[in-house]
Amino acid sequence: MYRMSELSPFAKVGIAVGILILLYIVFKEKVDAWIASQRTVVTPVGPSVNVVTPDGKPTTVTPAVVTQPVVPPAPLPPPSYKFKGCYVDDGSRVLPQNIGYQVALGDCANQARAAGFKAFGIQYSAGQGMLGTGGECWTGNDSGYNRLGAANNCEVANGNTFGGAWSNAVYEWDRL
Repeated sequence: MYRMSELSPFAKVGIAVGILILLYIVFKEKVDAWIASQRTVVTPVGPSVNVVTPDGKPTTVTPAVVTQPVVPPAPLPPPSYKFKGCYVDDGSRVLPQNIGYQVALGDCANQARAAGFKAFGIQYSAGQGMLGTGGECWTGNDSGYNRLGAANNCEVANGNTFGGAWSNAVYEWDRL
């Protein structure tokens, strides 16, 4: 009996290759089933080799490279907007771009996003006769809408918040 340290490097490589071939033969069906279940691609990279299994049956083994497809990331959910708070406005306008004066909340959101802004505000809803649906629509720089502080005259109607006189109910898109 030889010790591993007494074997030449070629003999060690030969033993390792033999073990790998033996393992492949023994587990071939399970490996093939797993490969098929992973939608894997097996590409031959060398000539086939004829070997004899431990039970004396001849078989052919082909060296191969196994590659798996790149799985694309799951698609992002559609963008959405959320209420950020009720904030004071004044003549200098914390959201300086006016989209319109009788604009539904959803339309205000979409027009602000189309203009490239994440933040938008609905103001003076009741004064426009649109409490519960919309009002004056303002948008602009996505930061600074809270620079004048919180307001206390926003109203909730139909599950959404609407600004009062000189106050914006500010909403913000999660992404453009």
